[in-house]
Amino acid sequence: MLAALLGVTSVSDREVWAVGDANTNGAVAFLAQPLVERWDGTSWSVVPSASRDSGGFLAGVEFKSPSRGWAVGSSTELATGSNLSLVEQFSREDQGD
Repeated sequence: MLAALLGVTSVSDREVWAVGDANTNGAVAFLAQPLVERWDGTSWSVVPSASRDSGGFLAGVEFKSPSRGWAVGSSTELATGSNLSLVEQFSREDQGD
């Protein structure tokens, strides 16, 4: 698996979010899927992406409040190959905090 982290933000000393893409088929670049990871002060975990079944990536992530964050990037419509804007929202509550 090939993976790249393209954006990171710190919510606190014990919480960091990072976004990018992961590709299980390195020969076909458009098969990369958005990747979201979260540091909880102890370890990193992969957070399910709402668009994990589409091609694309997330390039930036920001939390404007301690509980809600936004990530932006691009997705690929697999049927046509068209690039589309991708926006996802994340919540600490969704992570069991």
